[in-house]
Amino acid sequence: MLCRGKVELVQIRGLFLSSLIGSSLGALLHEHWEHKKRRSAGISNPNIDNWYTLAMSNGAIGGKLVGAGGGGFLMFYAADRSHLRQTMAEAGLEEIEAGGKPFDPTLHEAVAQQESTDVPEGHVIRQIRKGYKFRNRLLRPAGVIVAKTPTA
Repeated sequence: MLCRGKVELVQIRGLFLSSLIGSSLGALLHEHWEHKKRRSAGISNPNIDNWYTLAMSNGAIGGKLVGAGGGGFLMFYAADRSHLRQTMAEAGLEEIEAGGKPFDPTLHEAVAQQESTDVPEGHVIRQIRKGYKFRNRLLRPAGVIVAKTPTA
């Protein structure tokens, strides 16, 4: 049985360890991104470079481009995600929130349909992948599961 002081010490050590892992992970992501850009000049473009620089100057510890083609996206590690998200939104990058909304093929990619009595037919039951827009231009559709009327 641990006394209260030891439990608090364990919690403090856990926070310290997760902080070390987080900053190391961020540094590794950043280093990987810099190496990747040097190896392949076509991996980035001025928009991506600007967003990356903006994120790094607003709390991101590291980041990289993940995926390829139209499905790729920038991934960042940040201690304060809400500040970073707000900064990116102010720069014109917007997350698409789809849950509970009517399916919109201009913003959503239906990956499945699911019978539901709780969600109206044609509405999003669950968003399984974030979508993004830049100044109202779709960068990646949100992956969604769409409700359909149950069969009798």
